[in-house]
Amino acid sequence: MMEEIKKTFNAFVGLAFEEIAAEFLSDKFKTGKWWYKDTEIDLVGLRKGEVAFFEVKWCDMSYKDAIKVLRQLEEKGESVKIKGKRAYGLIARRIKGKDRLGGYVYDLSDPMKKNKSENV
Repeated sequence: MMEEIKKTFNAFVGLAFEEIAAEFLSDKFKTGKWWYKDTEIDLVGLRKGEVAFFEVKWCDMSYKDAIKVLRQLEEKGESVKIKGKRAYGLIARRIKGKDRLGGYVYDLSDPMKKNKSENV
């Protein structure tokens, strides 16, 4: 019974975390979900001349796992027919080594930095 509650709770929190991530990005991007056939991208952010693809994960990620997710996201992004400079990002509960990843990579230690960064 407890395992079922845990699975349901994590699924619920994961969906809520996606909404929080979209709000976090809303100052710099117009955001929304994207899907086509069996491919889904959690968040796509648009702003003048740029399209940014984000994967949102409610989990703690290693550096290696983060790289894997970003590579998979790049593959998914190839199927999106939107013109503009492309960027790829990851938002997770915790990402070890995130400073080495560069780009749009955030975890729960970042929300206070939102208004201090022009690059989101």
